[in-house]
Amino acid sequence: MQYDHFINYIRNSFQELMGPDVPVRIQPVLKNNNVHLDALTILPEGQNVSPSIYLNDYYKQYQTGTALNVIIREISDIYEGSRGMFHVNTENILNFSCARSLVAYKLINYDANQELLATIPHIRFLDLAIIFYLLLDSDTFGDATAIITNEHLALWETNLDALYELAAHNTPILLEINFMSLENLMRILIIEDLKQEAVAYKEQEQISDEGMLSEQTLELMAEDILTQYTSEEPHPEMFVLTNQSRCNGAAAILYDNALQQAADHIGGSFYILPSSIHEVILLPDEEDFEPANLIEMVKEINSNDVAATERLSDTIYYYDTESQQIICLDFTS
Repeated sequence: MQYDHFINYIRNSFQELMGPDVPVRIQPVLKNNNVHLDALTILPEGQNVSPSIYLNDYYKQYQTGTALNVIIREISDIYEGSRGMFHVNTENILNFSCARSLVAYKLINYDANQELLATIPHIRFLDLAIIFYLLLDSDTFGDATAIITNEHLALWETNLDALYELAAHNTPILLEINFMSLENLMRILIIEDLKQEAVAYKEQEQISDEGMLSEQTLELMAEDILTQYTSEEPHPEMFVLTNQSRCNGAAAILYDNALQQAADHIGGSFYILPSSIHEVILLPDEEDFEPANLIEMVKEINSNDVAATERLSDTIYYYDTESQQIICLDFTS
């Protein structure tokens, strides 16, 4: 089955399931770094927002042998699990007096997003672009956001400077800074994965809460796993700069005084490695590090380990404590 036939089959299957009165659509979506995806959206009466369920990866599963009924069941589970999770007040989008307090910014790559940037207000920053969005809702499951477009500026009768001023004020409040060692972040991520696995196992095996692993046991397991991946040789401590939700957290480098406070903790100037759009890694400036080698490392990690929609940059940055400036480094540095 060709891709177009596949996505239409999925749409028609859900239209049958939901009935003729429920809009079921395939929406083309332009994502970060010029990635084009197709999203299934289902919007029953009484809901004004629907999760976008991207079908491109499901087609890859189909091509490798996953049955259509299995794919439909998985998509259905995702939809049912997210129903009613977010509710968006449309006044927060249409009325600027309501939208003002929800304006935030994030960072994306400048060169890789020319098609998107042609339609949205943005500011060039190094090899990146500062873009703006509305943080409409947020909970433990994630954030409901809407990119601010040029049409929004016209509707709101405002301009780029006013937008940036609002975002610079709001973002550190809405998404508080989160600075920690890379080792501590890895420990947190391992514990979160172990908890998810434990919950899935509990549901599958119908285990009572008394049979679940304790928090202390999970922490000990995380330490054991972390030890396996930690070198015993001495190495400079690395740090992660992000926000509390760990979503679009690379923009924390824009927060007032954030980099200088990080430098005070680290003890001097440092390299900034763009781990993804969600966080950056800070590496103390030591003689052992060659910028060209660090850039090659970032490129390799981006290519092999970071999803295309989450890549920030293939270069690195340097924060100098004396000038309190951040600069972009390349092979000629």
